[in-house]
Formats: sequence, C-alpha cells, structure tokens
Amino acid sequence: MTLPKVTMIYLDHDVNFEKYFASELFGEFRKNLWQARESGNFSFRHIYRRMSPRGHVHVKIILSRGISIYQSLQARAALQDDPGRLACDLSRLWREGEDCAEVQNRMFDQKFVKDRIVSAGEWILIDDKF
Repeated sequence: MTLPKVTMIYLDHDVNFEKYFASELFGEFRKNLWQARESGNFSFRHIYRRMSPRGHVHVKIILSRGISIYQSLQARAALQDDPGRLACDLSRLWREGEDCAEVQNRMFDQKFVKDRIVSAGEWILIDDKF
C-alpha cells in the first residue's frame, strides 16, 4: 500500500501570538527552515500563522511537493513543533502503523478554555517573513 504524501505541515508554537516574531522560538524556526530549504530536502509554497485558542501560535506550511509521513515528523521536530504534540503522533504511528497517517499532524480549531469554547483565529499569510 502506498501512503499519500504529506502536503501540509502544522506546527504548534507555544509563544504569545503578539510577541511571536520577536521570540527566540521564531528565530530558531526561521533558521532551521532556511537550512532545510538550502539543503534541497524541503521546499514550501506558503506559510501562514493564526492565533490558537489559548493565545499562542499555530503555523501552517504548504509544501511545494509531498513528503512521507516520516519526513513530516522529522520536519516538525526540526521546526520546533510542540514536543508533546509530536510525541503523541510518534506514539500513534508506533502503535497503529502507517494506517494512522490521516490522523497525524492535526490542529484543533476550537478548545474548551476556562468554561467556554474558544476558536482559533483566521490564517494569515506570513511569506514576507521568510
């Protein structure tokens, strides 16, 4: 069975939305993204960000070409995805095998926060930061 290629990567960066571009995490993300791009192993069409329901940052990367689920997990680790989120996806892959590919790399649009449902913000194109 051939698995579909991953064409989008979502990252959860636990940094305040308003302070994101000045954060150390963004600096590392940007540096690692450029290194991967320069190596030829990774290329993207667009990058977006939005405010998570908790006021942090979600990042969406639209890839130029599809990559394997394993490459997507490596990219997420290198690009500072939330370690707990990444560990859950790795554990699911280990337990369930490649059949769980469609539930990898999920990003929740709503969360229950302080007795109410809070929605994430709209996606904003941030290509100009790269």
